[in-house]
Amino acid sequence: MADPVCPLVRALYGHPNSGSYWEEHCHAKVAKEGFELIGESSEWRSCYVHRALGVMLVIYVDDFKMAGPEDAVSEAWAFLRSGDDAIQMDDPSCIDSYLGCKHKVRPWARGEKSGRLIEYDMETSLKQCLQAYRDLSGVDELQVVSTPFIREDDTDNPARQPIAHCEGMICP
Repeated sequence: MADPVCPLVRALYGHPNSGSYWEEHCHAKVAKEGFELIGESSEWRSCYVHRALGVMLVIYVDDFKMAGPEDAVSEAWAFLRSGDDAIQMDDPSCIDSYLGCKHKVRPWARGEKSGRLIEYDMETSLKQCLQAYRDLSGVDELQVVSTPFIREDDTDNPARQPIAHCEGMICP
């Protein structure tokens, strides 16, 4: 080949702005279909609610997670997959895992109300993270320490710095 060049019709994953373009496209589509951002700050910019349908939507890159009444969720998926600006996606599937978190689904009932209860299980992901740490660091045994926390009522810690209870370490 003398000139191995072709026009770029779609963004490649390696393109520096492909993530921004995808995020802008998704936001424009969900906003057009009646979804509103949850909260005013940028920390929640991929979390949406559709007040008329009573549906919540979370988008993380190309993973979409939606919750709400079954009929409303089906309608919302149809909105997102329709029109010239449709988001191309596979058919929605049952919940299994999302961002490394396994979903354990079981029926729930209280009085005349019923639904599904979802338990979020991070045990497998945590074990994989710990094993990766051991492999990379060469550490065989991990020291057991308490989780650092901030005691809001601690008058001896006016800066409200995290406090860890650990032996053999200097803690604030």
